[in-house]
Amino acid sequence: MMKKLHFLIPVMIILLIVGNMVLLVRNLKYLPDEEISKNQLPLYNVEELVVDDKGNYYIGNSFNEYIQIFYAQGNYKNTLNLSGGSSSFTVHENKITVFSYGQRQNEKNTVDLETMKIIESKEISDSQSENEFVAYSQMQERFYKLNGTTYKIERNPILYNKIQIIKNGKTESIILKNMPIFPIP
Repeated sequence: MMKKLHFLIPVMIILLIVGNMVLLVRNLKYLPDEEISKNQLPLYNVEELVVDDKGNYYIGNSFNEYIQIFYAQGNYKNTLNLSGGSSSFTVHENKITVFSYGQRQNEKNTVDLETMKIIESKEISDSQSENEFVAYSQMQERFYKLNGTTYKIERNPILYNKIQIIKNGKTESIILKNMPIFPIP
């Protein structure tokens, strides 16, 4: 009995050290404090998919805490973290507007997609936030329709990394490029 314990204790210590290092690297690399970053995250959960007129993809993870932007060819562009919690978003006229709903405050942030700079940030009252949500928000879905074309994000066994484009009965697929599978570099 004692021989088994002597073997298990060092193994448990090594596993604890490795686990802590993985979490440290994950927090440093993949959970940025910046509102607009270049850190691409794995897409284990997808809350919403939006496509703009140029064919660029805007994908929100669980509760849209992080919104990742991809070019039409599937190349990664940026990650937005404007909410610190749940949010909804809309894309219009080369701007993305993010409505954040938190315990502390409700905010409306608008980002210029050309410069990737926040051009408007304002706190909105609880009564006004419902009106803003109804006026600008979209249904949160894993598919999006634009000009007769349906875009649908699909999952491989581990994460979401494939967008199906259905137009006039024809289907083509785009693979989101360089998608990390695990949250470590």
